[in-house]
Amino acid sequence: MKLISTLPIGEYKVIINQFFKCNPSQEYKIQHNFYIVHTKNTTLFKGNITLLIPFDDTMSMEFNLAMRDSFGKWRDNTLVQKSPKACSVVKQVIGNSWNNYLNSFGIKNHACPISPGVYTSGNGMDTSIFKDANFPRQFIYGTYKLRYSYNRNNEILSCNNYVFEIKRL
Repeated sequence: MKLISTLPIGEYKVIINQFFKCNPSQEYKIQHNFYIVHTKNTTLFKGNITLLIPFDDTMSMEFNLAMRDSFGKWRDNTLVQKSPKACSVVKQVIGNSWNNYLNSFGIKNHACPISPGVYTSGNGMDTSIFKDANFPRQFIYGTYKLRYSYNRNNEILSCNNYVFEIKRL
């Protein structure tokens, strides 16, 4: 993947500003019930992951990355991806952060599928664990909104949004 831009690009840090469900009135079968806590040096996700069904490879994952332009409007479809085998894809993308991510929510089994249950973050998940993920090492600086969903047979099983900033190190 190659992004072409006249905007500044380079190594970065991520600052997560918001997390919210696509449709708060819908009870998804896979729920990420997170809230964000900013401390002086860290950002924590607190809350739980509720799986009413197994998180497995029978579902697909879709994401759409929007970038905020200089007028404050979202430019959707900055980056769009659809992948089958959601559990394996998430595990591959999160990479070396996968075990820490699952451990922070008390999930003991680190293989796909993840069994149904309510998994709570306890003291919170430090988002800095994602520094070991398989994300690009350089990216265009700016503010982004990531919408991702898990789907199976045209049913939306989960849908969430993150708003975050990519800032120069």
